[in-house]
Amino acid sequence: MGSQQPFESTEKSARSSSSQDSSVGRTPFPTMASQQQSTGPVAQPPKGLFLALLAFRLINSLAVQTYFNPDEFWQGPEVAHRMVFGYGYLTWEWQPEWAARSFLHPMLFAAGYQLLALLRFDTPWLVRHSPRFIQASIASVADLRLYVLTQRLFPSNPSAAAWALACNLCCWFLFFCATRTFSNSLEASLAVIALSFWPWRRLQRVLQGGREGGAQGRGQEKQEEDGSVTHSGSNIVTNPGANRPLALALAAAACMVRPTSTPFWLPLGLHELLLLLVGGTLKGGKKSRGGWEWLWLLVLEVLPIGVTAVAISVAIDSWQYGRPMVFTPLNLLHFNIHLKGSSLYGSNPWHWYWSQGLIAMHASFFPLACLGLLWCSSFQSSSSSYNAPRYKNTRWLQNTLQHMQQCLIWCSVRLPFLLALWLPLFYSFSDHKEHRFILLSLPLLNTYTGLALSLLQSWLTTTNPASNNHNTTVDSNPLTFSQPKTSNSSRTPNPSQTPSSTQTSNSTPECNPSHSNPGSQAWRAFLAPFLRPWSPLFRVLLLAAFLPHLLAALYLSTTHQRGAVAVMPFLSREINEILQKRTMISGALGTDSVNSGSSGIDTLNRGRIEGQGADTIGGGEGLQRQMRRGARKGENGSLFLRRLKKGRGVEVLFLMPCHSTPFHSHIHDLAARLTMLSCAPTITSHPNGSITVSRETEFEDMLSDPHAFLAARYSLHPSTRGCALAATDGCKPAYKGDTAQAAKEAAPSVCEAESNRGGMCLEQKQVDHGVGERELPDLVVAFDTEENLLLPFLECAGYKEVARFFHAHFPVDRELQGHVLVYRKHLVLW
Repeated sequence: MGSQQPFESTEKSARSSSSQDSSVGRTPFPTMASQQQSTGPVAQPPKGLFLALLAFRLINSLAVQTYFNPDEFWQGPEVAHRMVFGYGYLTWEWQPEWAARSFLHPMLFAAGYQLLALLRFDTPWLVRHSPRFIQASIASVADLRLYVLTQRLFPSNPSAAAWALACNLCCWFLFFCATRTFSNSLEASLAVIALSFWPWRRLQRVLQGGREGGAQGRGQEKQEEDGSVTHSGSNIVTNPGANRPLALALAAAACMVRPTSTPFWLPLGLHELLLLLVGGTLKGGKKSRGGWEWLWLLVLEVLPIGVTAVAISVAIDSWQYGRPMVFTPLNLLHFNIHLKGSSLYGSNPWHWYWSQGLIAMHASFFPLACLGLLWCSSFQSSSSSYNAPRYKNTRWLQNTLQHMQQCLIWCSVRLPFLLALWLPLFYSFSDHKEHRFILLSLPLLNTYTGLALSLLQSWLTTTNPASNNHNTTVDSNPLTFSQPKTSNSSRTPNPSQTPSSTQTSNSTPECNPSHSNPGSQAWRAFLAPFLRPWSPLFRVLLLAAFLPHLLAALYLSTTHQRGAVAVMPFLSREINEILQKRTMISGALGTDSVNSGSSGIDTLNRGRIEGQGADTIGGGEGLQRQMRRGARKGENGSLFLRRLKKGRGVEVLFLMPCHSTPFHSHIHDLAARLTMLSCAPTITSHPNGSITVSRETEFEDMLSDPHAFLAARYSLHPSTRGCALAATDGCKPAYKGDTAQAAKEAAPSVCEAESNRGGMCLEQKQVDHGVGERELPDLVVAFDTEENLLLPFLECAGYKEVARFFHAHFPVDRELQGHVLVYRKHLVLW
């Protein structure tokens, strides 16, 4: 397949050719035009490559064990968990009065949850990981299509696609973020898939003798042998595999999932529209359909696809929010732009994406991507000439349109790089900035990084004398070099074999085993850039480029901020253990009850599990006997208690900044009553008619006075201030037992201590609670930064530390939160 050639005059071609002739003896420089041109179709990805990529991304999803941003859990899996299983926390964005988020993204994970529920495979582990498995599958498709996209952008350099894929898999931020359940991750994957189907334009190769291949007459579109389409009356060729309606449909889906993705597609659509408009005008002819292609694009493709996407989004969101005509992008725009609510979540300087964002994300790959962009100028080959069509317009208009078309085609191969820079430029106008907002820029930059690595590999191999002795052939012109020739067979060619005999043996299908196995031939071509000999300088280059990404991916995906995620499976086990101990206590109380003439159900009802009836449990049998019967059936105590739907569960209180951990989607237990500190924004209307939005968090209120904050939430002794003072003077819980016998003997006051003022430190009623009273939680989770503030009260209330999880070595957006702590009440009763 021919390389892209720009519009040039014949005189300019002659000057360029003479310049090349006078440059004999210079050091070879990597250019696309100087490489061996591919004349066949673009190679398809080897069979099985997708399965390999899928396996890699699934392992990637399991390897990422750290916390990054709340939206990963709270804007996708948590909402989907509520949609399918009926319980889960909805943040303020999902309340009908705000309706700032679309349900399209959570429905993707809800489908996976629903499948697990139907198959009865909804175990906590699968519920916890299935959303990431879904996103990993989509990311693997995007990886495959990135390989195809790079092939279509640089068809004359087949090894660029393999290097681009390697960069995409090893890029630390993509490894860190691509399989997370962000809407940004889905947006980036859909965009890459869409771009791989986009009709990228190029100029076709000029054949020997000055004859231009392709369609020459008007009204013709010739299908080339490589699958490309040559447009009538010009040198413009659409690369093979283009499917513009499919690309537009995927782009519309990305915009509905994340409305802020719309600006990304505007320059690309404008470029295509101008190219069709200018190209149609140059073709001329009133009956030529080419002059109206821009109109067909708008009326027959953009408009129907856009209207359909908006209609689907409005229908789904109106159904879920329970009110008509809900268009979430407008609500989100109102909050972020009109109310300036995005600034509540942090503000950054205008240059943040350029000084800390994109450079940090792409790291050592970014200089190579810039080199790849510079070397795209090699598409301006000196051997090309532009066979201008016959014009019916005036001369000045002809020249203007011709130069416009030349500029648009010149931009085509550089457009992905320009889009990658346009995205952070657009987001720089917003005060609130995050790395994940420009996630889409990384795959696009990786295509040019792959091109640079491919050219550098060929250049360094050509200029290295040691490598030349192996399998690299150099043309007589020092500025021209060919790709290293590799044998199609699996055996190493005989060094004594002459070039002519090698060519003969490779051109004979009967003697070439690769012809009998196209799959192995495709894999051999795919792996050729990695298996051929590398020069020492190129190895150093690879080490400098890939090592920082590998180290960053390993540390940030497995170590940094891992405590917030690692604590959730532990809490799930603690909840089961607490329920089992409660079952033991209820069984002991139930046995005594039966002996005294009452059933175990009476005791169970006094234990705050009500509404089931004696016949539900088994005609007045003791709970302990029912537990034994359930055990024989393979049921444990916690499962038995969870079937008592109106029973009191295990309460877990997160005394940490809001959304610091996952929630119900990572525990998946009806017995878990999870409580966190709220941080919803508040809208204030002023007398002058202005509206402001503010955000006051309960975490800040808790830090100002933890005891008063908890006293307002839970049933504590009236002398709450005295308890806080007593806690500092060594308040000790009077009871530390954990067995059923100790529960019977325990005094009504769980924690007793005399303070300087006298009186109780903390009083908890064991069984009989009045309406509206609420016991202290069974488990408390907090960061170690609040340990000194909370510990006196927690010790006084009868809590002890049961687990400590490492979280981070250095602070992120507040003071260092080194560990996540879990406290548990000594006595866990009803």
